[in-house]
Amino acid sequence: MECETDRLGGYDAYVFYFSASCSSSFGYVCHRLGLLQHARSKERFRMQEFQRSIGYGCKTYDYTLQRRFGTFPYVPLVLLSLPGPCHCGSCRGPAPSNAAVRLAQRVACPLLEGMDLRTALRHLVAEIHRIDASSKLAPVRVPRDAALDPTLHLG
Repeated sequence: MECETDRLGGYDAYVFYFSASCSSSFGYVCHRLGLLQHARSKERFRMQEFQRSIGYGCKTYDYTLQRRFGTFPYVPLVLLSLPGPCHCGSCRGPAPSNAAVRLAQRVACPLLEGMDLRTALRHLVAEIHRIDASSKLAPVRVPRDAALDPTLHLG
């Protein structure tokens, strides 16, 4: 279970989608949000080195980025309620729409109803910019073999 939460918490942004006609899919979204909240309970930093090609299949060091993975309140995420019938086979009725609204308010993210994925991704990008303006989650370029320095993300 620890590996799964580490993998879940390692992404930069999230789109959680569920079928409006299926309470089981909404329950799964709630479960995954809980796992994400656990995975992002502590702030983490990671160094990532990048290479560039110098030709003929050879690569050389290019630059290093320090990446910040903020706590759950600073995770860009969007809830997406998909219209149409559900075909999962375990439906117990439609997802309560007021529960989805309350969930979106509780985790402070937009709830998009009846939109396509492209529109949801546009909203997600706007959410990333909004959160980054206040929390500085963007990667920072650092010298090679530099030690982790959380103060670099303070602006």
